[in-house]
Amino acid sequence: MSVSQAQADLSGVAANLQKAYPKDYPEGNNYSVKTTALEEALTRNARPTMLVLLAAAGFVLLIACANVANLNLSRMVRRERELAVRAALGAGRVRMFRQLLTESFMLAVIGGGLGLLFSWGALSLLVSFAARFTPRAREIQMDSMVLGFTFLVAVLTSLLSGTAPALASREAVVGSLKEGGAQSTIGRGKHRMRNLLIVAQVAVSFLLLIGAGLMLRSFVKLQHVDPGFQPENVLTMDIALDFVKYNTNDKQRAFFETLLEKVQMQSGVKSAAASMMIPFTSDMTMTGDFQIEGQAPEPGQAMPKADFRIVSPSYFEALHIPILNGRGFLQTDRPSNPDVAVLNRSAALHLWGGKDPVGTRFSADGGKGWIQVVGVVGDIKQYGLDKDVVDEIYVPLAQNPMGQASLVIKTAVEPMSIARGVIELLHGVDPNQPAARVRSLEQVRAESVAAPRLTTNLLGLFALLALAIAATGIGGVMALAVGQRRHEIGVRMAIGARPGEILRMILGQGLALALAGVALGLFGALWLTRLLQQLLFEVTPTDPLTYAGVAVVLGLAALVACYVPARRASRVDPIVALRVE
Repeated sequence: MSVSQAQADLSGVAANLQKAYPKDYPEGNNYSVKTTALEEALTRNARPTMLVLLAAAGFVLLIACANVANLNLSRMVRRERELAVRAALGAGRVRMFRQLLTESFMLAVIGGGLGLLFSWGALSLLVSFAARFTPRAREIQMDSMVLGFTFLVAVLTSLLSGTAPALASREAVVGSLKEGGAQSTIGRGKHRMRNLLIVAQVAVSFLLLIGAGLMLRSFVKLQHVDPGFQPENVLTMDIALDFVKYNTNDKQRAFFETLLEKVQMQSGVKSAAASMMIPFTSDMTMTGDFQIEGQAPEPGQAMPKADFRIVSPSYFEALHIPILNGRGFLQTDRPSNPDVAVLNRSAALHLWGGKDPVGTRFSADGGKGWIQVVGVVGDIKQYGLDKDVVDEIYVPLAQNPMGQASLVIKTAVEPMSIARGVIELLHGVDPNQPAARVRSLEQVRAESVAAPRLTTNLLGLFALLALAIAATGIGGVMALAVGQRRHEIGVRMAIGARPGEILRMILGQGLALALAGVALGLFGALWLTRLLQQLLFEVTPTDPLTYAGVAVVLGLAALVACYVPARRASRVDPIVALRVE
């Protein structure tokens, strides 16, 4: 059945369960079922990043094709006499076109084969990268589809890099036979095509550099976000109790209180607490409606809603979450005493309208029981550095026992150094109780930004590769142009042109091509970078600083690439150049 049909069926089941078991599903709490296609659940986190990297790889391929096409055009200049002889001997345009395309295809197939071998060796790196986004990463393998895709790319590459030079070779070649000189000249059509290819290379490089720059700025901003607590020197581990053995609230409460008491006495431990979930995770969420005393909602008006967190008294101390008003939880906040809660600053501002909530009460069960607010604490980034702060209500573990919790242990030493001792204390309370995901909170934070870090690194690698290819292409074309214009440069210098003027002329021509590419890439970037919107953090797709920086980098790269051939041109001896001609 479809997802929508499953949603309708399960919603009916949920409604029937709520009616059949009213004690387990109290009236006033909105329980619901949400269905999602399994394929969507397993791949939705990977899809945006993979598509961006696929586009980046495609852009690098286009730049490489343009570079190879320019090299082929340069080869055509040296092979004009050969092609003219072939034409004179009866070779038609189709025959020469096929020959040049075949040469390009063979190079593309060899390059594709080498790339395939390299990818085979780097497959484990790809799997490790993809595993950050989807559990289906282990399915990545070299198969017939990959081989077919590689062959298709080779064919496409040969068409892109070989068609332009092959078409250019259809110009009239009779002049080449007539000249018979040692040096051939390049035709106007080939000259225009060569310049267009350079402009295209720079434009696509600009796109990649803009994408990498935006991701880099976004990642830097993400790294500097204040999470609202101190993750340094904090050990965490997950503990899930056996619900058959710990089947009552008293047993669950006694287990965690006994364990925390023992851990607190461990050498190197400053503070120990238990929490329903640790920051930067979303393993266990509990969102519910509630009613503030004296604020009955109007008919049809939605009730206030917040995320509830169950924590032990030392939780705020362990993470250095500041208490802004009132107090935190005390050891006396037990079932025999009135139920209490602590709000975060966001909940106090949004749900209590900025009024002092300390001393007020609210009900989470339709008015049957009331919970008193005893304090307000600072906001924390619970679901990730790139996520907004949510309204949170903390309730004490003693009054709300749970069978699954995470230990949060503030240490005076390196957190992992005491992990073995804490696990031994856990086994001292219950020898059969395992601990899972033992790690420091700094590791948890690093893992939460691992995906954007890897994406930024890969996109930056593609961008640098594109920049190197484009700069090489510009330098190669300008070097060829200087070689072909030795006679012209010699004449200019013979009639009084200074080396500095020749240097500026060659540099100006190269920079003009680069600026044209930047202008063309600017229009493309304004449209394409909007696709990165969901991957950026506090950076707009049209960030002016990034655009200006990339334009300067490309300009400097083009300047450096053109400098060597320009300097060579400025050193041309006019006597030697004219004698050779």
